[in-house]
Amino acid sequence: MVRKKKKSILPETAHLIVTGYSDFGDLTADMVKQAENHDKVKIYIAENRKIKPPLDVGDKFLARLVFRKNVYTAHPIVRTSQANPFVEYIYGVLEKDGNLLFVREAEKNSRKSYLVTKKTKAKDGDFVKVALEGVGRFKEVKVVRSYGKYNLNLATSTLILEKYNIPVDFSEKIANELANLPVIDKANRVDYTNVPFVTIDGEDSKDFDDAIAASKIDGGYKIYVAIADVAFYVREGSELDREAFKRGNSVYLPNITIPMLPKVLSNDLCSLMPNKERAAIVCVMDIDVKGNIRNHNFERAVIKSHARLTYKEAEDALEGKKASDNSLLLGSVLPDLYGAFILLNNARKKRGALEIDTKEVKIKLDKKGKVLSVVPVEIFTSNQIVEEFM
Repeated sequence: MVRKKKKSILPETAHLIVTGYSDFGDLTADMVKQAENHDKVKIYIAENRKIKPPLDVGDKFLARLVFRKNVYTAHPIVRTSQANPFVEYIYGVLEKDGNLLFVREAEKNSRKSYLVTKKTKAKDGDFVKVALEGVGRFKEVKVVRSYGKYNLNLATSTLILEKYNIPVDFSEKIANELANLPVIDKANRVDYTNVPFVTIDGEDSKDFDDAIAASKIDGGYKIYVAIADVAFYVREGSELDREAFKRGNSVYLPNITIPMLPKVLSNDLCSLMPNKERAAIVCVMDIDVKGNIRNHNFERAVIKSHARLTYKEAEDALEGKKASDNSLLLGSVLPDLYGAFILLNNARKKRGALEIDTKEVKIKLDKKGKVLSVVPVEIFTSNQIVEEFM
């Protein structure tokens, strides 16, 4: 039996209104005259960067409707009405000239200045957010927020967050979900808390999402690679899941980190901190003396990182230098990791795997955000151990 394709029941050009967002963060629309969409079919809105500001809930617009794979997509042509009056926001530094206060726009290569027309408590030299209200050349200029004295780090971060519409805060719905997070049930997980896992990261790392361990066995090594079991807390279809999908990734700026997940997850429950039991997905592998994987298994487990090491600490220990307070560095943990790494690395070279030598740099800033230096990041054997295990 051949199924017939559904036919389009809406016109090719239509007058639409933005109704909200789908579960995946896409704008949705309906006919302005809802009777024309009596079957209540869902319409998704494609982006049109020529329409500024972007369409928002309540806006009306003309669009070309495309029906493909049983889904309607509206391609906006022109906005016909706007639900909320347009207010343009800019960022800049306040400058006093006599009794007048101007804001000099902070956007790169911009030399525009605006006379502040409404009273403000902000002072000369403050970095501010300003609302430009009205249409045409003459606008009301109102300071809506002062961040205090101008700071390059703060200015750069604020502009980036605003320009790319990066969400900073989490909704009340997510706060409610965070108050009811599941608790680890060790009875349904493999207990690897006695395995000497360690995290090895950069000195300025704050969240630790992977940990490794190794032990010598007959004819090779047993290797453990653990990653935080984020899916245990972020369930499919939850508000947390939708928000993480919408954000896509964490954003790292000179003076601030905007996490993809709330800090209680990204910096705590999903961070493999030392001496804390954490839910994890663990891959257990046996390798022989030639670096070949004899068998492997993935398991939901509970682990406990035994130490948080930096690449430099691990490197010093491997070279036999005096360790810091970490007594673990003097034991068999790092030698076993290194021994397993050598076997894997030799096997990698033998099979002719691609060697990619990338040069990373680190920008050092002072407290005011001024660049002090740009230095290459030193790559240690400890970096390679983590990469090889991953």
